[in-house]
Amino acid sequence: MSELRKDMRDALRRDLFWNLARLPQESQLDIEKTFESQKDLVKKRRRSKTIAKLKNLKDPLIEQFKDEELLPIVRDNGYHSPEFSSEDEVDEKNKIVVRNLRWRSSTLRRFLYYVDKNTKSGIKKRERVYRPSEYVEEAAPSDAPDILLRELDF
Repeated sequence: MSELRKDMRDALRRDLFWNLARLPQESQLDIEKTFESQKDLVKKRRRSKTIAKLKNLKDPLIEQFKDEELLPIVRDNGYHSPEFSSEDEVDEKNKIVVRNLRWRSSTLRRFLYYVDKNTKSGIKKRERVYRPSEYVEEAAPSDAPDILLRELDF
């Protein structure tokens, strides 16, 4: 979508919503359910990647668990979705309700918190280093305007 021009993107969006509005109500997607399931899927994938990476790094906490114990955490959706969203009828405000799932042990809660904490710090792909001395161009670009060349004494 980012490669499309803005007017084309807007036209496509209008066309999509117009076509969705023409569908019968029973055939339409429930946007809230779709968003929630996508959010759960993203969280599940992120946690499974983090657990795999921590296993490769031989993290001391991850090494305490057997692979058979980690497998349900990686595969089962129930571990990844302790919250849901609801709307208050009086104020019409959205509320996020966090369920305290009784089957979750304190060890599992601490483990998932640890994985999430490491996931958030691991999102950064690389550290940006800016050293002006390394990026100095010796020659002006061939298509640089004359006024720029005169100002920079090239």
